[in-house]
Amino acid sequence: LTGTELVPGPQGAGDFGHLVDGSAGGPSIDQYIASRLNAGTRFQSLEFGVRAQNIFMPLPSRLVYRGQFQPVQPENDPRRMFDRLFGTNVNLDPNGAQRLKTKRQLALDRVNADFTELGRTVGAEDKKRLDAHAQSLVEIERRALTLPTFSCTVPTRPVAPADFRAEGQLQMDLLHRALACDLTRVATFQWSTAQAGTTFPWLGFPEYHHELSHAGDSDAPATEKLIKINEWYAQQFAYLLGKLDSTPEGAGTLLDNTCVVWVNELSKGNTHSHNNIPVVMAGGLGGYFKTGRYLNFPGTVPHNNLFLSLIQGMGLTPTTFGNPAYCSGPLSVLSAA
Repeated sequence: LTGTELVPGPQGAGDFGHLVDGSAGGPSIDQYIASRLNAGTRFQSLEFGVRAQNIFMPLPSRLVYRGQFQPVQPENDPRRMFDRLFGTNVNLDPNGAQRLKTKRQLALDRVNADFTELGRTVGAEDKKRLDAHAQSLVEIERRALTLPTFSCTVPTRPVAPADFRAEGQLQMDLLHRALACDLTRVATFQWSTAQAGTTFPWLGFPEYHHELSHAGDSDAPATEKLIKINEWYAQQFAYLLGKLDSTPEGAGTLLDNTCVVWVNELSKGNTHSHNNIPVVMAGGLGGYFKTGRYLNFPGTVPHNNLFLSLIQGMGLTPTTFGNPAYCSGPLSVLSAA
């Protein structure tokens, strides 16, 4: 989602050529949009995860980047996400809210002072990392000091989910509610990780998803299981779309004014190919995109062209995204105009 090459970290490549502590080469499209949108919402962006925790290398577990070596951790616990969205803002006593705001400001002032002092004592490379963390603090401060009231319906706090399926549904419910309450205009939703240890016992097989994805093309049983997994994920995608489409907004629905993009980072797991990656887009983004079509782009149309179309659909006007060598302009055929 960054449209850039990977960047090696200090430890370089490990087993199978994976970058042990590498990074994406730039901001992911969601962070690019969020940082430029100036939507005025409480959250510049929200990152939902379903068992998308760290594994032994950062790259296979991270979807979102603010920039090089600035990955954004998704929130995997629906209860913590609920508390972040609503927990300190429901039925707040005005005096208590002001005390909380003052307490947060004092804490942030202290952290910022420590950051400034530390910045005087480190070298150039560490200073760059500190600057990146400082930018994160700006976003934290903006969230922490904003105590809005809600005109939308606040859901009930989730109970501990029973399994992968329940976690995903709770997170989708919260994502829907965050958009319906206009808490953010940009969000990502990450199922598991690139080296997923996820199993699907409710589909009738115990193998890890990652293990199945590396089976050969001639392995018919593995292929059939992967099809069933993808069908299940398609059902989850349809569930989220149904929630958005059930919410009236303006002359249509929340889905009409949104674009939801479902994508995998590879077209084939067993070859790690980036060619001919399928992308599913739903919602017209307020009439910007023409929907209800299947489009096939022959040859080598860069993914960055799709990303640029999404960026321009959000009302921004850049002429390139990611590595400009792989961005020749927006996909005009997507537009409803």
